[in-house]
Amino acid sequence: MVRSDQLNRAIGLVRAGKREEARELLQRLVAEEPTNEKSWLWLVETLPDDTQRVAALEMCLRFNPDSALAKRGLEMILGQRMPQMNQPSEAPQKPPDENITESISESAAAPAVEFQIPQPVIPPYEPDLEELIKPVHLPAASRTPPLKPPPRRKRRSPAGAVLLILLIGGLAFFGWRYREALIHSLASLRQPAPTATLRVITATPGPTLELPTPAPTFTPTFPVENPEPTLPVPTPRPGSVRLSPDNAAGAVIARTQVLEKVSGPMILSPQHFLLAVPQGSQVTMIDLESGRTFSVLRREVSQVDQVAISPDSRLAATRNQDRTVFLWDIKAQKQPVIFRFEKDIKDVRFTADNRYLAVQIGDESIRFYLLETNQEVFRLDNPLDPLRSAMRMLMLPDGRLLLALQNWEDLTTRILRYDLPPGEPELIASGLTTAFNVIELSESGNWLIAAGDGAGQVFDLKGEQPPFSLRANPRQDNRPLAVFAPFDLYVMLESNGVEGKSWPELTNLPFGQRITKLESEIGELTGMAISPDGKLAALAGKTSLTKTPVIEIYDAIDGNLLTTLPVSGEPGKLEFSIDGAYLYSYAPGQIRWIQIPALR
Repeated sequence: MVRSDQLNRAIGLVRAGKREEARELLQRLVAEEPTNEKSWLWLVETLPDDTQRVAALEMCLRFNPDSALAKRGLEMILGQRMPQMNQPSEAPQKPPDENITESISESAAAPAVEFQIPQPVIPPYEPDLEELIKPVHLPAASRTPPLKPPPRRKRRSPAGAVLLILLIGGLAFFGWRYREALIHSLASLRQPAPTATLRVITATPGPTLELPTPAPTFTPTFPVENPEPTLPVPTPRPGSVRLSPDNAAGAVIARTQVLEKVSGPMILSPQHFLLAVPQGSQVTMIDLESGRTFSVLRREVSQVDQVAISPDSRLAATRNQDRTVFLWDIKAQKQPVIFRFEKDIKDVRFTADNRYLAVQIGDESIRFYLLETNQEVFRLDNPLDPLRSAMRMLMLPDGRLLLALQNWEDLTTRILRYDLPPGEPELIASGLTTAFNVIELSESGNWLIAAGDGAGQVFDLKGEQPPFSLRANPRQDNRPLAVFAPFDLYVMLESNGVEGKSWPELTNLPFGQRITKLESEIGELTGMAISPDGKLAALAGKTSLTKTPVIEIYDAIDGNLLTTLPVSGEPGKLEFSIDGAYLYSYAPGQIRWIQIPALR
Protein backbone atom coordinates (compact mmCIF):
# COMPACT_ATOMS: atom_id res chain seq x y z
CA MET A 1 0.00 0.00 0.00
CA VAL A 2 1.12 3.57 -0.64
CA ARG A 3 2.27 5.07 2.58
CA SER A 4 0.05 7.99 3.61
CA ASP A 5 2.99 10.12 4.74
CA GLN A 6 4.57 10.05 1.28
CA LEU A 7 1.27 10.97 -0.38
CA ASN A 8 0.69 13.76 2.14
CA ARG A 9 4.19 15.04 1.45
CA ALA A 10 3.47 15.08 -2.30
CA ILE A 11 0.19 16.95 -1.73
CA GLY A 12 2.03 19.49 0.40
CA LEU A 13 4.60 20.01 -2.37
CA VAL A 14 1.83 20.58 -4.94
CA ARG A 15 0.15 23.14 -2.73
CA ALA A 16 3.49 24.84 -2.12
CA GLY A 17 4.03 25.17 -5.89
CA LYS A 18 6.85 22.61 -6.06
CA ARG A 19 5.25 20.58 -8.83
CA GLU A 20 8.43 19.02 -10.21
CA GLU A 21 9.41 17.53 -6.82
CA ALA A 22 5.82 16.40 -6.26
CA ARG A 23 5.72 14.82 -9.76
CA GLU A 24 8.81 12.68 -9.08
CA LEU A 25 7.35 11.44 -5.78
CA LEU A 26 3.90 10.75 -7.27
CA GLN A 27 5.43 8.87 -10.20
CA ARG A 28 7.11 6.51 -7.76
CA LEU A 29 3.88 6.09 -5.83
CA VAL A 30 1.77 5.14 -8.87
CA ALA A 31 4.51 2.77 -9.98
CA GLU A 32 4.39 0.99 -6.63
CA GLU A 33 0.57 0.94 -6.44
CA PRO A 34 -1.13 1.65 -9.81
CA THR A 35 -4.62 1.08 -8.34
CA ASN A 36 -4.47 4.11 -6.03
CA GLU A 37 -6.87 6.64 -7.51
CA LYS A 38 -5.80 9.51 -5.29
CA SER A 39 -2.15 9.30 -6.43
CA TRP A 40 -3.18 9.38 -10.13
CA LEU A 41 -5.42 12.42 -9.64
CA TRP A 42 -2.71 14.34 -7.82
CA LEU A 43 -0.23 13.32 -10.54
CA VAL A 44 -2.56 14.90 -13.14
CA GLU A 45 -2.28 18.17 -11.22
CA THR A 46 1.55 18.21 -11.64
CA LEU A 47 1.72 17.37 -15.37
CA PRO A 48 2.64 20.31 -17.66
CA ASP A 49 0.22 19.77 -20.60
CA ASP A 50 -3.01 18.05 -21.59
CA THR A 51 -1.28 15.29 -23.53
CA GLN A 52 0.23 13.91 -20.35
CA ARG A 53 -2.92 14.62 -18.34
CA VAL A 54 -5.03 12.58 -20.77
CA ALA A 55 -2.51 9.74 -20.53
CA ALA A 56 -2.57 9.86 -16.73
CA LEU A 57 -6.37 9.91 -16.59
CA GLU A 58 -6.60 6.96 -18.98
CA MET A 59 -4.14 5.01 -16.85
CA CYS A 60 -6.21 5.88 -13.78
CA LEU A 61 -9.34 4.56 -15.50
CA ARG A 62 -7.52 1.42 -16.56
CA PHE A 63 -6.84 0.54 -12.95
CA ASN A 64 -9.94 2.27 -11.52
CA PRO A 65 -12.76 1.89 -14.10
CA ASP A 66 -15.36 3.36 -11.72
CA SER A 67 -13.47 6.63 -11.03
CA ALA A 68 -16.02 9.39 -11.66
CA LEU A 69 -13.47 12.15 -11.23
CA ALA A 70 -11.12 10.68 -13.81
CA LYS A 71 -13.96 10.25 -16.31
CA ARG A 72 -15.14 13.84 -15.86
CA GLY A 73 -11.66 15.25 -16.17
CA LEU A 74 -11.03 13.22 -19.33
CA GLU A 75 -14.34 14.27 -20.85
CA MET A 76 -13.66 17.91 -20.05
CA ILE A 77 -10.22 17.88 -21.70
CA LEU A 78 -11.32 15.99 -24.80
CA GLY A 79 -14.57 17.97 -25.01
CA GLN A 80 -12.73 21.29 -25.11
CA ARG A 81 -10.71 20.33 -28.17
CA MET A 82 -13.61 19.86 -30.66
CA PRO A 83 -15.31 23.24 -30.01
CA GLN A 84 -11.99 24.93 -30.44
CA MET A 85 -11.57 23.32 -33.89
CA ASN A 86 -15.05 24.42 -35.09
CA GLN A 87 -15.14 27.98 -33.70
CA PRO A 88 -13.39 30.90 -35.49
CA SER A 89 -10.28 32.34 -33.97
CA GLU A 90 -12.02 35.63 -33.06
CA ALA A 91 -14.82 33.90 -31.11
CA PRO A 92 -14.40 33.84 -27.35
CA GLN A 93 -13.49 30.57 -25.80
CA LYS A 94 -16.17 28.68 -23.91
CA PRO A 95 -15.39 28.39 -20.22
CA PRO A 96 -15.09 24.89 -18.78
CA ASP A 97 -18.09 23.21 -17.23
CA GLU A 98 -18.40 24.64 -13.74
CA ASN A 99 -20.30 21.62 -12.49
CA ILE A 100 -17.49 19.29 -13.38
CA THR A 101 -14.87 21.59 -11.85
CA GLU A 102 -16.88 21.96 -8.69
CA SER A 103 -17.44 18.20 -8.36
CA ILE A 104 -13.75 17.55 -8.70
CA SER A 105 -12.71 20.25 -6.21
CA GLU A 106 -15.34 19.21 -3.66
CA SER A 107 -13.71 15.81 -3.21
CA ALA A 108 -11.34 15.83 -0.23
CA ALA A 109 -9.35 12.93 -1.62
CA ALA A 110 -8.30 14.55 -4.93
CA PRO A 111 -6.76 17.90 -5.97
CA ALA A 112 -8.54 20.61 -7.87
CA VAL A 113 -7.15 20.01 -11.36
CA GLU A 114 -6.82 23.10 -13.53
CA PHE A 115 -6.58 22.30 -17.23
CA GLN A 116 -5.26 24.58 -19.94
CA ILE A 117 -6.44 24.45 -23.53
CA PRO A 118 -3.60 23.23 -25.72
CA GLN A 119 -2.92 24.68 -29.15
CA PRO A 120 -2.31 21.47 -31.15
CA VAL A 121 -4.82 18.68 -31.57
CA ILE A 122 -3.19 15.49 -30.36
CA PRO A 123 -4.88 12.23 -31.19
CA PRO A 124 -5.42 9.80 -28.30
CA TYR A 125 -2.91 7.06 -27.90
CA GLU A 126 -2.42 4.02 -25.74
CA PRO A 127 -0.42 5.13 -22.66
CA ASP A 128 2.44 3.10 -21.29
CA LEU A 129 2.82 2.85 -17.53
CA GLU A 130 6.60 2.50 -17.63
CA GLU A 131 7.00 5.54 -19.87
CA LEU A 132 4.53 7.57 -17.82
CA ILE A 133 6.35 7.17 -14.53
CA LYS A 134 9.70 8.25 -16.03
CA PRO A 135 10.73 11.95 -16.06
CA VAL A 136 8.96 13.41 -19.10
CA HIS A 137 10.80 15.53 -21.68
CA LEU A 138 8.22 16.32 -24.40
CA PRO A 139 8.81 18.53 -27.46
CA ALA A 140 7.58 22.11 -27.56
CA ALA A 141 3.82 22.78 -27.50
CA SER A 142 3.87 24.02 -31.10
CA ARG A 143 4.99 20.63 -32.37
CA THR A 144 2.54 17.88 -33.19
CA PRO A 145 3.55 14.39 -32.05
CA PRO A 146 3.93 11.80 -34.79
CA LEU A 147 0.80 9.91 -35.70
CA LYS A 148 2.66 6.69 -36.18
CA PRO A 149 5.54 5.24 -34.19
CA PRO A 150 8.84 5.04 -35.99
CA PRO A 151 9.58 1.72 -37.64
CA ARG A 152 11.41 -0.77 -35.49
CA ARG A 153 14.93 -1.63 -36.34
CA LYS A 154 15.69 -5.13 -37.29
CA ARG A 155 17.51 -7.08 -34.65
CA ARG A 156 21.06 -7.83 -35.49
CA SER A 157 22.71 -11.10 -34.78
CA PRO A 158 24.62 -11.05 -31.46
CA ALA A 159 27.40 -13.18 -32.91
CA GLY A 160 29.65 -10.17 -33.55
CA ALA A 161 29.27 -8.83 -30.04
CA VAL A 162 29.92 -12.27 -28.56
CA LEU A 163 33.11 -12.64 -30.59
CA LEU A 164 34.27 -9.19 -29.51
CA ILE A 165 33.64 -9.99 -25.85
CA LEU A 166 35.53 -13.28 -26.17
CA LEU A 167 38.44 -11.52 -27.86
CA ILE A 168 38.67 -8.85 -25.15
CA GLY A 169 38.36 -11.48 -22.43
CA GLY A 170 41.14 -13.55 -23.98
CA LEU A 171 43.45 -10.55 -24.23
CA ALA A 172 42.74 -9.61 -20.62
CA PHE A 173 43.37 -13.19 -19.46
CA PHE A 174 46.73 -13.51 -21.22
CA GLY A 175 47.72 -9.99 -20.18
CA TRP A 176 47.06 -10.83 -16.52
CA ARG A 177 48.74 -14.23 -16.74
CA TYR A 178 51.93 -12.87 -18.28
CA ARG A 179 51.84 -9.50 -16.52
CA GLU A 180 55.29 -9.91 -14.95
CA ALA A 181 56.93 -10.39 -18.34
CA LEU A 182 55.07 -7.40 -19.75
CA ILE A 183 56.07 -5.20 -16.81
CA HIS A 184 59.74 -6.18 -17.12
CA SER A 185 59.61 -5.53 -20.86
CA LEU A 186 58.10 -2.10 -20.36
CA ALA A 187 60.58 -1.30 -17.61
CA SER A 188 63.50 -2.20 -19.86
CA LEU A 189 62.15 0.08 -22.61
CA ARG A 190 61.63 2.95 -20.19
CA GLN A 191 65.09 3.05 -18.59
CA PRO A 192 65.82 6.74 -17.79
CA ALA A 193 68.78 8.28 -19.55
CA PRO A 194 71.66 9.53 -17.41
CA THR A 195 70.98 13.14 -18.49
CA ALA A 196 67.37 12.99 -17.32
CA THR A 197 68.30 13.36 -13.63
CA LEU A 198 66.91 16.54 -12.08
CA ARG A 199 69.65 18.52 -10.36
CA VAL A 200 69.61 21.81 -8.45
CA ILE A 201 72.14 24.38 -9.66
CA THR A 202 73.13 27.19 -7.31
CA ALA A 203 75.48 29.83 -8.62
CA THR A 204 75.58 32.15 -5.61
CA PRO A 205 73.97 32.11 -2.19
CA GLY A 206 70.39 33.15 -2.69
CA PRO A 207 67.28 31.73 -4.26
CA THR A 208 67.55 28.20 -5.57
CA LEU A 209 67.22 27.72 -9.30
CA GLU A 210 65.43 24.64 -10.52
CA LEU A 211 65.55 23.03 -13.91
CA PRO A 212 62.08 22.97 -15.52
CA THR A 213 60.43 19.59 -15.38
CA PRO A 214 58.83 18.15 -18.54
CA ALA A 215 55.38 17.94 -16.91
CA PRO A 216 54.05 18.47 -13.38
CA THR A 217 52.87 14.90 -12.88
CA PHE A 218 53.57 11.90 -10.70
CA THR A 219 54.81 9.47 -13.33
CA PRO A 220 54.70 5.76 -12.44
CA THR A 221 58.47 5.25 -12.34
CA PHE A 222 58.08 3.39 -9.05
CA PRO A 223 57.30 -0.36 -9.02
CA VAL A 224 53.67 -1.08 -9.81
CA GLU A 225 51.74 -4.27 -10.29
CA ASN A 226 49.73 -2.93 -13.25
CA PRO A 227 50.26 0.00 -15.62
CA GLU A 228 48.19 3.02 -14.61
CA PRO A 229 47.57 6.62 -15.77
CA THR A 230 49.76 9.42 -14.44
CA LEU A 231 48.57 11.23 -11.34
CA PRO A 232 48.36 15.06 -11.35
CA VAL A 233 50.52 16.99 -8.93
CA PRO A 234 48.19 18.74 -6.46
CA THR A 235 48.25 22.49 -5.98
CA PRO A 236 49.93 23.25 -2.63
CA ARG A 237 47.88 24.91 0.08
CA PRO A 238 48.51 28.62 0.68
CA GLY A 239 51.53 29.00 2.93
CA SER A 240 52.76 25.44 2.41
CA VAL A 241 56.48 24.78 2.35
CA ARG A 242 58.07 22.96 -0.55
CA LEU A 243 59.08 19.51 0.59
CA SER A 244 61.73 17.38 -1.05
CA PRO A 245 62.67 13.73 -0.39
CA ASP A 246 66.35 14.74 -0.33
CA ASN A 247 65.73 17.44 2.28
CA ALA A 248 63.42 15.18 4.29
CA ALA A 249 66.38 12.88 4.86
CA GLY A 250 67.72 15.61 7.16
CA ALA A 251 64.66 15.68 9.42
CA VAL A 252 65.49 16.16 13.09
CA ILE A 253 63.58 16.18 16.39
CA ALA A 254 63.58 19.90 17.11
CA ARG A 255 61.58 19.90 20.31
CA THR A 256 60.08 17.63 22.98
CA GLN A 257 57.51 18.39 25.65
CA VAL A 258 56.63 16.03 28.50
CA LEU A 259 52.95 15.42 29.31
CA GLU A 260 51.65 14.15 32.64
CA LYS A 261 48.44 12.48 33.80
CA VAL A 262 46.99 11.96 30.34
CA SER A 263 43.64 10.23 30.87
CA GLY A 264 42.29 9.86 27.34
CA PRO A 265 43.13 9.99 23.64
CA MET A 266 44.64 13.25 22.45
CA ILE A 267 43.11 14.92 19.39
CA LEU A 268 44.23 17.53 16.88
CA SER A 269 42.03 20.40 15.76
CA PRO A 270 40.88 20.37 12.11
CA GLN A 271 43.50 23.04 11.27
CA HIS A 272 46.26 20.98 13.01
CA PHE A 273 47.43 23.84 15.23
CA LEU A 274 45.74 22.87 18.53
CA LEU A 275 46.27 19.65 20.46
CA ALA A 276 43.68 18.73 23.09
CA VAL A 277 45.16 16.70 25.97
CA PRO A 278 42.72 15.19 28.51
CA GLN A 279 44.29 15.24 31.97
CA GLY A 280 41.91 13.87 34.56
CA SER A 281 39.08 16.36 35.04
CA GLN A 282 40.62 19.05 32.82
CA VAL A 283 41.64 19.47 29.19
CA THR A 284 44.81 21.31 28.22
CA MET A 285 44.90 22.99 24.81
CA ILE A 286 48.45 23.24 23.42
CA ASP A 287 49.36 25.57 20.58
CA LEU A 288 51.58 23.36 18.39
CA GLU A 289 53.09 26.33 16.57
CA SER A 290 54.59 27.79 19.74
CA GLY A 291 54.40 24.83 22.13
CA ARG A 292 52.67 26.94 24.78
CA THR A 293 49.47 26.17 26.62
CA PHE A 294 46.63 27.90 24.78
CA SER A 295 43.91 27.38 27.36
CA VAL A 296 42.84 25.00 30.12
CA LEU A 297 39.29 23.73 30.35
CA ARG A 298 38.89 22.82 34.00
CA ARG A 299 35.89 21.61 35.99
CA GLU A 300 36.45 19.34 38.96
CA VAL A 301 33.56 16.97 38.31
CA SER A 302 34.58 13.79 36.52
CA GLN A 303 37.33 12.36 34.38
CA VAL A 304 37.35 13.28 30.69
CA ASP A 305 37.28 10.31 28.30
CA GLN A 306 37.00 12.07 24.92
CA VAL A 307 37.47 15.52 23.42
CA ALA A 308 35.94 16.84 20.19
CA ILE A 309 36.87 20.17 18.58
CA SER A 310 34.54 22.10 16.26
CA PRO A 311 35.61 22.71 12.64
CA ASP A 312 36.30 26.41 13.36
CA SER A 313 38.32 25.49 16.52
CA ARG A 314 36.08 27.77 18.59
CA LEU A 315 34.23 25.14 20.64
CA ALA A 316 35.23 21.92 22.38
CA ALA A 317 33.02 19.12 23.69
CA THR A 318 34.15 16.67 26.36
CA ARG A 319 32.63 13.26 27.07
CA ASN A 320 32.93 12.50 30.77
CA GLN A 321 32.65 9.35 32.86
CA ASP A 322 29.65 10.63 34.83
CA ARG A 323 27.43 10.49 31.69
CA THR A 324 27.71 14.19 30.97
CA VAL A 325 28.88 16.23 27.99
CA PHE A 326 30.45 19.66 28.52
CA LEU A 327 30.33 22.23 25.71
CA TRP A 328 33.19 24.74 26.08
CA ASP A 329 34.09 28.05 24.47
CA ILE A 330 37.86 27.52 24.08
CA LYS A 331 38.92 31.18 23.99
CA ALA A 332 36.42 32.65 26.44
CA GLN A 333 36.89 29.81 28.99
CA LYS A 334 33.44 30.45 30.45
CA GLN A 335 31.45 27.94 32.43
CA PRO A 336 30.47 25.13 30.04
CA VAL A 337 27.00 24.13 28.91
CA ILE A 338 26.23 20.77 30.52
CA PHE A 339 24.19 17.98 28.93
CA ARG A 340 23.23 15.10 31.22
CA PHE A 341 22.18 11.63 30.12
CA GLU A 342 20.80 8.55 31.80
CA LYS A 343 22.84 6.06 29.76
CA ASP A 344 26.48 5.70 28.74
CA ILE A 345 27.75 8.01 26.02
CA LYS A 346 29.68 6.36 23.21
CA ASP A 347 30.80 9.23 20.97
CA VAL A 348 30.66 13.03 20.61
CA ARG A 349 31.20 14.88 17.33
CA PHE A 350 30.56 18.22 15.63
CA THR A 351 29.00 18.34 12.18
CA ALA A 352 31.27 19.74 9.48
CA ASP A 353 28.99 22.75 8.84
CA ASN A 354 29.36 23.85 12.50
CA ARG A 355 25.61 23.68 13.15
CA TYR A 356 25.07 20.66 15.38
CA LEU A 357 26.68 18.74 18.21
CA ALA A 358 25.97 15.01 17.83
CA VAL A 359 25.96 12.81 20.94
CA GLN A 360 25.71 9.04 20.48
CA ILE A 361 23.97 7.24 23.36
CA GLY A 362 25.34 3.69 23.33
CA ASP A 363 24.19 1.91 20.18
CA GLU A 364 20.62 3.12 20.53
CA SER A 365 20.39 6.65 19.15
CA ILE A 366 22.17 9.87 18.17
CA ARG A 367 20.92 13.17 19.57
CA PHE A 368 21.59 16.44 17.73
CA TYR A 369 21.86 19.77 19.55
CA LEU A 370 21.70 23.09 17.70
CA LEU A 371 24.80 25.08 18.66
CA GLU A 372 22.98 28.41 18.41
CA THR A 373 20.48 27.48 21.13
CA ASN A 374 22.13 24.42 22.78
CA GLN A 375 18.76 22.67 22.50
CA GLU A 376 18.04 19.18 21.19
CA VAL A 377 16.36 19.55 17.79
CA PHE A 378 16.12 15.95 16.57
CA ARG A 379 17.44 12.45 17.12
CA LEU A 380 18.24 9.44 14.97
CA ASP A 381 17.46 5.96 16.30
CA ASN A 382 19.36 2.83 15.35
CA PRO A 383 17.54 1.26 12.35
CA LEU A 384 18.56 -2.19 13.63
CA ASP A 385 18.07 -3.85 16.99
CA PRO A 386 20.43 -1.93 19.34
CA LEU A 387 20.96 -5.06 21.44
CA ARG A 388 22.27 -7.02 18.45
CA SER A 389 24.15 -4.36 16.47
CA ALA A 390 26.85 -1.72 16.79
CA MET A 391 26.58 1.80 15.41
CA ARG A 392 29.25 4.32 14.48
CA MET A 393 28.81 7.85 13.13
CA LEU A 394 31.10 9.88 10.87
CA MET A 395 30.66 13.46 9.70
CA LEU A 396 31.03 14.30 6.00
CA PRO A 397 32.56 17.64 4.91
CA ASP A 398 29.27 18.70 3.29
CA GLY A 399 27.42 18.53 6.64
CA ARG A 400 25.81 15.13 6.14
CA LEU A 401 26.03 12.10 8.42
CA LEU A 402 27.53 8.72 7.60
CA LEU A 403 26.30 5.81 9.71
CA ALA A 404 27.98 2.38 9.85
CA LEU A 405 25.86 -0.46 11.28
CA GLN A 406 27.23 -3.90 12.13
CA ASN A 407 25.10 -6.90 13.07
CA TRP A 408 26.76 -8.84 15.89
CA GLU A 409 25.12 -12.13 14.95
CA ASP A 410 26.27 -12.53 11.32
CA LEU A 411 28.88 -9.67 11.34
CA THR A 412 27.30 -8.05 8.28
CA THR A 413 27.87 -4.33 7.86
CA ARG A 414 25.73 -1.64 6.27
CA ILE A 415 26.79 1.94 5.53
CA LEU A 416 24.07 4.60 5.28
CA ARG A 417 24.23 8.31 4.42
CA TYR A 418 21.76 10.81 5.94
CA ASP A 419 20.91 14.43 5.28
CA LEU A 420 20.42 16.57 8.37
CA PRO A 421 17.77 16.80 9.68
CA PRO A 422 17.65 13.05 8.99
CA GLY A 423 15.22 11.77 6.39
CA GLU A 424 15.29 8.65 4.26
CA PRO A 425 18.88 7.31 4.24
CA GLU A 426 20.94 6.53 1.15
CA LEU A 427 22.45 3.04 1.15
CA ILE A 428 26.17 3.14 0.37
CA ALA A 429 26.98 -0.54 0.99
CA SER A 430 25.26 -3.57 2.51
CA GLY A 431 25.91 -7.24 3.12
CA LEU A 432 29.59 -6.76 3.97
CA THR A 433 30.70 -9.86 5.89
CA THR A 434 33.96 -8.49 7.31
CA ALA A 435 34.10 -7.05 10.82
CA PHE A 436 35.22 -3.53 9.90
CA ASN A 437 36.70 -2.10 13.10
CA VAL A 438 38.39 0.79 11.27
CA ILE A 439 36.46 3.26 9.10
CA GLU A 440 38.23 6.35 7.74
CA LEU A 441 37.09 9.16 5.43
CA SER A 442 39.18 11.10 2.97
CA GLU A 443 39.68 14.83 3.47
CA SER A 444 37.25 15.62 0.64
CA GLY A 445 34.63 13.17 1.90
CA ASN A 446 34.48 11.43 -1.49
CA TRP A 447 36.17 8.17 -0.41
CA LEU A 448 35.79 5.80 2.53
CA ILE A 449 37.86 2.81 3.62
CA ALA A 450 36.66 0.10 6.00
CA ALA A 451 39.24 -2.38 7.32
CA GLY A 452 39.38 -5.34 9.69
CA ASP A 453 39.90 -9.12 9.80
CA GLY A 454 42.88 -8.88 7.44
CA ALA A 455 40.95 -7.14 4.67
CA GLY A 456 39.89 -3.68 3.61
CA GLN A 457 37.37 -2.25 1.18
CA VAL A 458 37.38 1.20 -0.44
CA PHE A 459 34.14 2.93 -1.45
CA ASP A 460 33.57 5.86 -3.80
CA LEU A 461 30.87 7.88 -2.02
CA LYS A 462 30.15 9.78 -5.24
CA GLY A 463 29.04 6.51 -6.83
CA GLU A 464 31.27 6.87 -9.89
CA GLN A 465 33.55 3.87 -9.22
CA PRO A 466 32.74 0.39 -7.85
CA PRO A 467 34.30 -0.57 -4.50
CA PHE A 468 37.56 -2.52 -4.51
CA SER A 469 39.24 -4.72 -1.89
CA LEU A 470 42.70 -4.49 -0.29
CA ARG A 471 44.80 -6.60 2.05
CA ALA A 472 45.18 -5.44 5.65
CA ASN A 473 47.46 -6.45 8.51
CA PRO A 474 45.64 -8.89 10.87
CA ARG A 475 46.79 -7.15 14.05
CA GLN A 476 46.12 -8.40 17.53
CA ASP A 477 43.63 -5.59 18.17
CA ASN A 478 42.15 -6.08 14.65
CA ARG A 479 42.47 -2.34 13.97
CA PRO A 480 44.84 -1.80 11.02
CA LEU A 481 45.83 1.80 10.36
CA ALA A 482 44.56 3.56 7.26
CA VAL A 483 45.00 7.13 6.00
CA PHE A 484 44.11 9.00 2.80
CA ALA A 485 46.53 11.29 1.01
CA PRO A 486 45.43 14.89 0.42
CA PHE A 487 43.57 15.62 -2.81
CA ASP A 488 42.48 11.93 -2.92
CA LEU A 489 45.71 10.87 -4.62
CA TYR A 490 45.96 7.49 -2.89
CA VAL A 491 45.12 5.55 0.25
CA MET A 492 47.73 3.99 2.57
CA LEU A 493 46.64 0.85 4.43
CA GLU A 494 48.71 -1.12 6.94
CA SER A 495 49.45 -4.53 5.43
CA ASN A 496 51.56 -7.44 6.63
CA GLY A 497 55.12 -8.07 5.50
CA VAL A 498 57.74 -10.72 6.22
CA GLU A 499 58.86 -11.79 9.72
CA GLY A 500 55.98 -10.06 11.46
CA LYS A 501 56.70 -6.62 9.98
CA SER A 502 54.11 -4.07 8.91
CA TRP A 503 54.43 -3.00 5.28
CA PRO A 504 51.88 -0.34 4.38
CA GLU A 505 50.66 -0.41 0.80
CA LEU A 506 49.82 2.71 -1.22
CA THR A 507 46.90 2.30 -3.66
CA ASN A 508 45.94 5.02 -6.10
CA LEU A 509 42.46 6.45 -6.47
CA PRO A 510 40.23 5.85 -8.30
CA PHE A 511 41.89 3.01 -10.21
CA GLY A 512 42.55 0.77 -7.20
CA GLN A 513 46.06 -0.23 -8.34
CA ARG A 514 48.99 -0.54 -5.95
CA ILE A 515 51.57 2.24 -6.26
CA THR A 516 54.24 0.95 -3.91
CA LYS A 517 54.85 -0.87 -0.63
CA LEU A 518 56.82 0.62 2.26
CA GLU A 519 59.08 -2.21 3.50
CA SER A 520 59.33 -1.05 7.08
CA GLU A 521 61.23 -2.62 9.97
CA ILE A 522 58.40 -1.79 12.37
CA GLY A 523 56.49 -4.74 13.79
CA GLU A 524 53.19 -3.04 14.66
CA LEU A 525 52.44 0.53 13.71
CA THR A 526 51.15 3.11 16.17
CA GLY A 527 50.83 5.97 13.69
CA MET A 528 50.91 6.82 9.99
CA ALA A 529 50.85 10.21 8.26
CA ILE A 530 51.13 11.67 4.75
CA SER A 531 52.57 15.10 3.98
CA PRO A 532 50.25 17.83 2.60
CA ASP A 533 51.66 17.42 -0.92
CA GLY A 534 51.47 13.60 -0.81
CA LYS A 535 55.21 13.12 -1.43
CA LEU A 536 56.28 11.92 2.04
CA ALA A 537 54.93 9.11 4.22
CA ALA A 538 55.79 8.75 7.92
CA LEU A 539 55.47 5.63 10.10
CA ALA A 540 55.78 5.21 13.87
CA GLY A 541 56.14 2.10 16.02
CA LYS A 542 58.63 -0.38 17.45
CA THR A 543 60.97 -2.49 15.35
CA SER A 544 60.05 -6.15 15.07
CA LEU A 545 63.46 -7.47 16.24
CA THR A 546 64.85 -5.07 18.85
CA LYS A 547 61.55 -3.42 19.89
CA THR A 548 63.19 -0.03 19.53
CA PRO A 549 60.70 2.86 19.15
CA VAL A 550 61.42 4.67 15.88
CA ILE A 551 59.88 7.06 13.38
CA GLU A 552 60.53 6.35 9.70
CA ILE A 553 60.09 8.80 6.82
CA TYR A 554 59.69 7.45 3.27
CA ASP A 555 59.51 8.79 -0.24
CA ALA A 556 55.88 7.94 -1.03
CA ILE A 557 56.51 7.95 -4.78
CA ASP A 558 59.12 5.20 -5.00
CA GLY A 559 58.93 3.72 -1.48
CA ASN A 560 62.54 4.47 -0.50
CA LEU A 561 63.39 4.95 3.18
CA LEU A 562 64.75 8.49 3.71
CA THR A 563 65.55 8.55 7.42
CA THR A 564 64.95 6.69 10.69
CA LEU A 565 64.65 8.65 13.93
CA PRO A 566 65.06 6.68 17.20
CA VAL A 567 62.87 8.08 19.97
CA SER A 568 62.50 7.48 23.68
CA GLY A 569 59.18 6.28 24.99
CA GLU A 570 56.11 5.52 22.92
CA PRO A 571 56.21 7.04 19.42
CA GLY A 572 52.41 7.43 19.44
CA LYS A 573 50.43 8.95 16.59
CA LEU A 574 51.70 11.08 13.70
CA GLU A 575 50.35 14.17 11.94
CA PHE A 576 51.92 16.70 9.60
CA SER A 577 51.34 20.38 10.21
CA ILE A 578 49.00 22.10 7.79
CA ASP A 579 51.97 23.73 6.00
CA GLY A 580 54.14 20.57 6.04
CA ALA A 581 57.00 22.18 7.98
CA TYR A 582 56.66 19.87 11.00
CA LEU A 583 55.75 16.29 11.74
CA TYR A 584 54.03 15.96 15.12
CA SER A 585 54.48 12.80 17.18
CA TYR A 586 52.21 12.72 20.22
CA ALA A 587 51.79 9.98 22.79
CA PRO A 588 50.41 9.92 26.36
CA GLY A 589 53.90 10.71 27.68
CA GLN A 590 55.19 13.50 25.44
CA ILE A 591 54.94 15.53 22.24
CA ARG A 592 57.70 15.75 19.63
CA TRP A 593 58.19 18.38 16.94
CA ILE A 594 60.10 16.87 14.00
CA GLN A 595 61.27 19.58 11.63
CA ILE A 596 61.28 18.80 7.90
CA PRO A 597 63.81 20.94 5.98
CA ALA A 598 62.19 22.60 2.97
CA LEU A 599 63.49 23.88 -0.34
CA ARG A 600 64.37 27.54 -0.23
